[in-house]
Amino acid sequence: MHHFGNPRFELIRHDVVDLILLDVDQIYHLACPASPVHYKYNPIKTIKTNVMGTLNMLGLAKRIGARFLLTSMSEVYGDPREHQGDILGECESHWCEELL
Repeated sequence: MHHFGNPRFELIRHDVVDLILLDVDQIYHLACPASPVHYKYNPIKTIKTNVMGTLNMLGLAKRIGARFLLTSMSEVYGDPREHQGDILGECESHWCEELL
């Protein structure tokens, strides 16, 4: 990541389920257990991370006026073997990443 050399950039690793107070310009919410194995092993933690974590980060962004980006995971598209008849099919493009 080219931002690591920028003195104005700071990467903060934090469990989004726990509240945090920061003064930042932008929040990139990348926290999500992205594996069906994790969902099945600990579904409560998965739900807490996805729901409470997102609410906490949205609340922080609102309080401090920060821009907010929530990423997702490939599981939102479903299993392509189960959805072969869908009009759009499975998304393979990474054009959104280029826009960021």
